[in-house]
Amino acid sequence: MIGALLCSAGLLGGALTLVRTRRLPAPDGDPPPAVSVVIPARDEAAALPDLLASLGPSGPALAEIVVVDDNSDDATEAVAAAHGARVVGGGGGGGGGGGGAGG
Repeated sequence: MIGALLCSAGLLGGALTLVRTRRLPAPDGDPPPAVSVVIPARDEAAALPDLLASLGPSGPALAEIVVVDDNSDDATEAVAAAHGARVVGGGGGGGGGGGGAGG
């Protein structure tokens, strides 16, 4: 099983949180598995540069960074792309009302 990172920007009143699951040891001689980082964001252009920089070379190997932009009114999408993140639309509307896949 691959370890995973989940970063959430804009949740908890604008606080940035980073949650890391337990990292399983790699088989002998193999490098640890790369992880994907998913960052849900709405109007987080000011906070994203620091968050994305914190995911630098001192952390685990990254397979990809995906920013899910929830219809931001600021430059969230441009900032994320400028830092090498893949940006996808959240199709949101906010509120966490369960309107996503399976909801």
